[in-house]
Amino acid sequence: MNNNVGGYQFTETLVPFGFIAIDGISIYYVLLTAFITPIALLSNWNDITFKLKYFVFSFLLLETLQIAFFCVADLFMFYVYFESVLIPLFLIIGLWGASEARIRAAFLLFLYTLGGSLFMLLAILWIIFNLGTADFNYLSLFDLSIDAQGWAFFAFFLAFAIKSPMYPAHLWLFRAHAEAPLAGSIILAAIILKLASYGFLRVLLNLLPEFCMHNMFIIHSIALITLIYSSLVVIRQIDLKAIVAYSSVSHVAVMILGLFSNTLNGIEGSILLSLAHGFVSPAMFIFVGGYTYSRYHTRIINYYRGLALTMPIFATLFFVFTIFNAGAPLSLNFIGEFLALTGTFQNSPVVGFLGASGIFLSAVYSIWLFNRVVFLGYSPFFNQPIITNISPGTKLPLGDLDRREFFLILPLLFATIAFGLWPNIILESLHYPVTQILVNVDSSEFSRYIYFITPEFNEFDGLASTNELFNIN
Repeated sequence: MNNNVGGYQFTETLVPFGFIAIDGISIYYVLLTAFITPIALLSNWNDITFKLKYFVFSFLLLETLQIAFFCVADLFMFYVYFESVLIPLFLIIGLWGASEARIRAAFLLFLYTLGGSLFMLLAILWIIFNLGTADFNYLSLFDLSIDAQGWAFFAFFLAFAIKSPMYPAHLWLFRAHAEAPLAGSIILAAIILKLASYGFLRVLLNLLPEFCMHNMFIIHSIALITLIYSSLVVIRQIDLKAIVAYSSVSHVAVMILGLFSNTLNGIEGSILLSLAHGFVSPAMFIFVGGYTYSRYHTRIINYYRGLALTMPIFATLFFVFTIFNAGAPLSLNFIGEFLALTGTFQNSPVVGFLGASGIFLSAVYSIWLFNRVVFLGYSPFFNQPIITNISPGTKLPLGDLDRREFFLILPLLFATIAFGLWPNIILESLHYPVTQILVNVDSSEFSRYIYFITPEFNEFDGLASTNELFNIN
């Protein structure tokens, strides 16, 4: 890709995908999807014992739909792919889930997200009917009135808030994670939660910027409530998967704070944090829902103590990803949270200060989780593993990580540290598209501007309106 060129590149019109293209933002979500899907499939190496062919087909279909979602440049097809991922997810959770509650979890996921997205469909149809186009490039040239932007904003925001998820529409997430197979939890955390973040960038901030800035306090308030609530609730969970799921909600809240900070640092930090979460959160699910579950066949945290005595390699890697999940230096999570909170503080010091409390709270529940599982006294249950759903005589792998398990987690560790040490690999291609999202809010009226940055990216060297950029009279 050419980082010095704005707008979409590699544009194509494919049937049935429609008009597809990528830019400096969408390319990383496409690469993340292609990177995570094989890891998700390999994580269930020994767990899926029936209809394996359909299991793999469901994930490949899900990967195709997710890549199409990040590449599509048409608003209507954006909705189509936004909802189409629910079909394979419903089947994955409903057919290969953990217990009898998997059916309820699959329906909660499907109905929650589908119900909220119906309002988004109405808004899209209204936009197409009144503006005569669904192309993102043409839609960005129109200036809708504040009243028109208002109801469209709330329709889109409701759909994205449920998919994020944000409080109080978060109840489907931990149930879906708890019942989904390990590969389903990985995809949910790494990719599905990013659909909403990408929607905020591509639709709300790009097409409805004035109303977003005018009502920023509403978004920040919901994000702060979500951040603090989920961070406190996670300490009371006893299911290991639910603990990681609620920690994902708190990280998504920090992303939203940065996205709606209207600052270069905030938006770029949120994108980096979403990518970092796509590396670290799958690793956490592999640890708590794969390695420990395959050995002791329970996710109840009360049964785990002293794993450092029997699984030292597991304990070491689990510690590294736990502190990375809390935003420790040398990780991409640290860079993303730092930039996102810096941009939020530039926009509003009070919101930035409250958002920074998430750093402390994430350290609290992360250290609590690690200490409870790895340290303390040796668990008496280790001599008698809790076996509920496996056939008699099956030998459990009670030792440390084997070669397959070690190399499965290694790419996630490498990606997190590499991009944490050299974040400019990503940032250099984000500067131009992100500056096109920034909005200058005037006290008398709302005016949208695009800031151009010098090649050194250390100062603004000019200011041009959208009409001047596209030579519109």
